[in-house]
Amino acid sequence: MRRSRITYGVLCLVMVWFFIMYQNYVSFLGLGFCLVLPLGLFLYVNALREQVRVWLDTRDVLGNRGRDIPIKLQVSNDSKMAMPFVEITLQIKYGFYAEEKTLLLEVPLKPKEKRILQVDLQPMHVGNLQLKVGRIRVLDFFRLTAGRARKTLINTVTVLPYVPDSLGMHLSDDFLRSSDDVTHFSPYKPGDDASETFVIREYRPGDKMHRIHWKLSAKTSDVMVRQASFPIENSVAIYTELYCPARYTPDDKSCVDGVLETTYMMSLFLLQSGIEHQLHWFDHAGGGPCSAEIADEGDLFAAMSEMFTGSLYWETPLMAKEMVKDPARVQANRVLYITPKLFEELDNLPYSLQRKTVMFYCHVGQPEDSPVWDRYRIIEIDAADPQPDFMDLVL
Repeated sequence: MRRSRITYGVLCLVMVWFFIMYQNYVSFLGLGFCLVLPLGLFLYVNALREQVRVWLDTRDVLGNRGRDIPIKLQVSNDSKMAMPFVEITLQIKYGFYAEEKTLLLEVPLKPKEKRILQVDLQPMHVGNLQLKVGRIRVLDFFRLTAGRARKTLINTVTVLPYVPDSLGMHLSDDFLRSSDDVTHFSPYKPGDDASETFVIREYRPGDKMHRIHWKLSAKTSDVMVRQASFPIENSVAIYTELYCPARYTPDDKSCVDGVLETTYMMSLFLLQSGIEHQLHWFDHAGGGPCSAEIADEGDLFAAMSEMFTGSLYWETPLMAKEMVKDPARVQANRVLYITPKLFEELDNLPYSLQRKTVMFYCHVGQPEDSPVWDRYRIIEIDAADPQPDFMDLVL
């Protein structure tokens, strides 16, 4: 538009010179046309600006970090005149960071025409992606004037981590095994808890005699054996530390992304293993701890969406301090603590809680030294690319 106006200004100067040099009706008409042209174009685009309609369609859009997300914009011309150029400004903002990106879209519209524009976004961070149509303008044929439509559209897209079909993780017997007063048993594997029967099957060499089901064996004429169940601890909690230094360097952002991806992948893995659990995090914007019961993928999506609406904190590890302040609230027998930094506050947790806690330490580059190294089982995660660290991981 600036180039068109410069060209128009040069043309006006030429016409003024032509009028001065040749004072006749041709030069007069030429100069008059140049002076009236912007006014006529201005009236034209202002008559059209309220006749443009834009819809930002993000229904059923769920993105993954590093993968294309199709965003559709529907643009329509409700007037009986053509719109030479419709200019749309699409602003993209990441929820956790002061990071914005602006896209400029342009489309011509015939009278009564509707068009759908598709923009493929490739988000680089996990969280809520805010999409805002900040400016809609109708430009004339020569790009000299513009009429602005008074509309603002804001939609949000949730960007989750990309998770491969198989992470290769599995749970050890020690992780699943519960205390003596067990009330839950594994529906997937047999064990040695005779208080619950996993399945009744035919006798195999090596089965103990006291496990034979004598009454059923007499009825079927085959030797049938009770297979004992495997006790599991379904009380598992994931504590996520949404800590980030205020600098917001690329490494800082990678650490936050690593924490969120680890939270999502561990929760999804527990669900796939048949273990319901809880998610805990600190909502700095809301000023308090939050939690969610996770029984299926719908619960997980809702919890992650709520987590994304909060804000990061950088002064102190608020989640760790909550655990230290009231360790009795940590009722789970297995705790997964996911953090971008190893905090000294974790030394103040009771030994009983330290013993049942597994730390996922998400960092970029060399890990930092910390006194908690000797007190916890720590699993290091490359925050820039966490997925390879989950392959063949045994909890």
